[in-house]
Amino acid sequence: MNVLFVCRSNAGRSQIAQAFYNRLSMKNSSVSAGTHVENEGADGERLPDKVNAAMLEAGYDMWEHRRTQLTKDMTKNADKIVVMCDETDLPEYVDKHGVEFWHVPDAKGTTLERHKEVRDKIKAHVEELVKKTG
Repeated sequence: MNVLFVCRSNAGRSQIAQAFYNRLSMKNSSVSAGTHVENEGADGERLPDKVNAAMLEAGYDMWEHRRTQLTKDMTKNADKIVVMCDETDLPEYVDKHGVEFWHVPDAKGTTLERHKEVRDKIKAHVEELVKKTG
């Protein structure tokens, strides 16, 4: 199974979910992308320092991860799509009926502690997903 994690900027939530899923799942893989990465002029940029610090504390080195824009092909190649942004942020080509929405707040512009809280919430969601998908 190929899982696609989506958030608005691909600078935190979806990247964190991808990292946890790829380590915890023994038989599946995932990728992540953002709906507004190109609009922000951030395609290919590194993740924010607070995201990296929160994940490093959890045993994940994400310094080399880069932000990626969501594409139609990515959605076509995904067996499951998990979204952590507003439904209104999704492009028209995303079939919203097959999407699983996780209500995870964006930690952008907040403290390191808030980033850790978001990280832990995402990890709990991913652990439940891995129980279902393997």
